[in-house]
Amino acid sequence: MTETLERVKDALHKHHSTCVLLTADGRVLESSLSGVSPLTEWLRKDPELLRGASIADRVIGKAAALLMLYAGVKEVYADVISEHAAVCLGERCVPFHEGERVPYIVNRTHTGMCPMEKLCLDTNLPREGYERILRKQEEMACQKAERQPGRSRGEQSNGTIAANEKRQPGRDPRRSGGSLIGAFLLAYRMKGRCDK
Repeated sequence: MTETLERVKDALHKHHSTCVLLTADGRVLESSLSGVSPLTEWLRKDPELLRGASIADRVIGKAAALLMLYAGVKEVYADVISEHAAVCLGERCVPFHEGERVPYIVNRTHTGMCPMEKLCLDTNLPREGYERILRKQEEMACQKAERQPGRSRGEQSNGTIAANEKRQPGRDPRRSGGSLIGAFLLAYRMKGRCDK
């Protein structure tokens, strides 16, 4: 294991993060988001951020491995890696080290395979994996929003309304001359995919 990879591995355990990234220009980024969310968030913010980076993650399944390949990471450490992810990284000659290798990553309820790993089992193409994962995350966000009773889609998870628009009885800020910025932010976040 390289000194750089050892550094991100130590940061992963020391700071109780879920994912730690050391960029090619020496910046250290940490995340406590679960699943593949740290990777997709970093890729959305700056597609070049992970290129040439060293990364340490608590759990790497095939979905995460495809994201790392898509992003162009240099080397990888995983506390737990699935066999599918190990094969995927190995075929592309990306050096990786693991604490433990498992047949597959389990879902959060421990009743089967992780949905993201399952989603990517039949592809080895990083770009296709990335696109599938983004679509699945958007689908899951829409489903989560629909399950929250009494909450309009314009409300944020902390109960505030988009762009801090004050709600007036009988007035939908998205339709009746409300905050144009709030409506734009909502539309941008949902990208129109929830209305299908």
